[in-house]
Amino acid sequence: MLKIVRFQNLWIFLLLLTYSCTESEDSIPKYMVTTTVRGNVSDVERGIIHKNFKVTVVQYVYGGGYWSGYGISETIPIDDTLTDDQGNYEIIFDYDTDPKYKYGLQFESLDSAVGPFADILNTDGFLEEGIINIRDIDYWYASILKLNLKVTNNGNPKLYIRNNVSNNITYFFMPAEIVAQTADTIIYLPTKPNANIDLLFNYSTGNTNADAHKKIEFLTNSAKDTIEVSYEIDCASF
Repeated sequence: MLKIVRFQNLWIFLLLLTYSCTESEDSIPKYMVTTTVRGNVSDVERGIIHKNFKVTVVQYVYGGGYWSGYGISETIPIDDTLTDDQGNYEIIFDYDTDPKYKYGLQFESLDSAVGPFADILNTDGFLEEGIINIRDIDYWYASILKLNLKVTNNGNPKLYIRNNVSNNITYFFMPAEIVAQTADTIIYLPTKPNANIDLLFNYSTGNTNADAHKKIEFLTNSAKDTIEVSYEIDCASF
């Protein structure tokens, strides 16, 4: 009789152990996947490391936000961290694999016209689940393009002036305009340092494509905070 009691006690213990392990495993949501993102934040153009720079992982919720029902309806901060003295950061978070969610990075407030600007060097896509995502960030402040201009024959003002990074339409720098027919003036534009730049002068004498006039000057910027150049612009010549 004693042996039977011992066997029963052992059986109950094994049942409890099995139940405990099963409950522990089942308590972990299968749709949550541990994911890592790490990288370095610096001003690559000037060689400046950004320490104590805040990087945030955000969750993009799709569906119900726009009339189509497929746009991003909400952006939710998940976790954040500050870069160390070398500009390095790492965030480990739970990635919800529900198809309506995507994950990305968010930085300190950016202005699309005057900066600062941020480029993710490794990729511009969403974070991938269950892996170590490497995301180095080029976070840079615009240089100032100082234009000494002599403008003539601006017969149908306004003359619009803007600059683009060559072969890149990512940035929309703040433009300027000149309304005087003749002007000897200085214009200041934000621009990207250490980059090839297309400097565009545009105006139109009417409402068709044939009325649009454009002149492009090409220049290579330095890493200086202020880059000064001079041009004589005769609007009648283009």
